[in-house]
Amino acid sequence: MQWLLDFKLDSLHLVALSLALFNGASHSLPSLHDCVCTQVIQCFAETGQFQKIILYAKKVGYTPDYVFLLRSIMRINPEQGAQFAQMLVADDEPLSDINQVNAIVSSVIWIIRTSSLCLSFTHL
Repeated sequence: MQWLLDFKLDSLHLVALSLALFNGASHSLPSLHDCVCTQVIQCFAETGQFQKIILYAKKVGYTPDYVFLLRSIMRINPEQGAQFAQMLVADDEPLSDINQVNAIVSSVIWIIRTSSLCLSFTHL
């Protein structure tokens, strides 16, 4: 509950809090905190503000599922996903397992190259 009292809510947080309350997350404040954080991170991801995800998570002390986020971003925009992957492993203490990050990025690159190769065969 202290996070709610200490944290100054901006418009994005108010929208997320409203969504959380609307979705019935008001039964306990810890789960409300997680729900609000999840909603804010989802808003950042949906608007392509991937660099703000890490900054926000550190600011509020929340650890999102970075592997899930990376997979989602890579499906939407592989270039921004690769940048996000670099941010995840850039610190001395990586935010996600380096092997998982590498596997996700490599698989998407493999799919892109394979698709490109298949398309080139269809033009022969």
